[in-house]
Amino acid sequence: MAATDESDQPFDAAFEPYDRQIGLLLRSWNDLQEKLADLFSTLTSPHDGGLARAIWYAIPNDRLQRAALRAAAEYLFHSDSTDDVTIKAEIKWIVDRANSLGQQRDTAAHAPVSFLIDEPYELISRQLQGNPLAKQLEGKKLLEEFRLYRQRAIMLHEHADVIEQYLRLGRGSWTWPKRPIWP
Repeated sequence: MAATDESDQPFDAAFEPYDRQIGLLLRSWNDLQEKLADLFSTLTSPHDGGLARAIWYAIPNDRLQRAALRAAAEYLFHSDSTDDVTIKAEIKWIVDRANSLGQQRDTAAHAPVSFLIDEPYELISRQLQGNPLAKQLEGKKLLEEFRLYRQRAIMLHEHADVIEQYLRLGRGSWTWPKRPIWP
């Protein structure tokens, strides 16, 4: 089959808002995962980030990378001191939220969608054929849902960044960051 120009596809223009939201979500997800790599690097090898990154990137998927981050935090912050308990709990919270968001991102990225041809047009998941990912999006306003997922990825990225800076620049000179409200 020959490659076609974008203008040859009659529905491509109608899908542009969907394409944009999926692209923004995936970019924000990738930024979050890289920020978690920064946090892992700061925890495990603060003086040689290259070693930590080599370990991180040798792990074949995002979920397993996050499991390594959690394991590192549990090992490093094992005492009963308030600081250790707080840091370990916050990293666990970030990992748990990222794991949940990862499932939502996968659903957004892989669920088949279509249009409900009515006025106004509405983007819908194609769950009628039994696709389990599409069923998870049934009844949701997809563009709004994908914006929410992106907001969550950005919020987790920002929170992980503040914690990473707190750990990297010295606990004594920074105030512990307040946990953000989950959108």
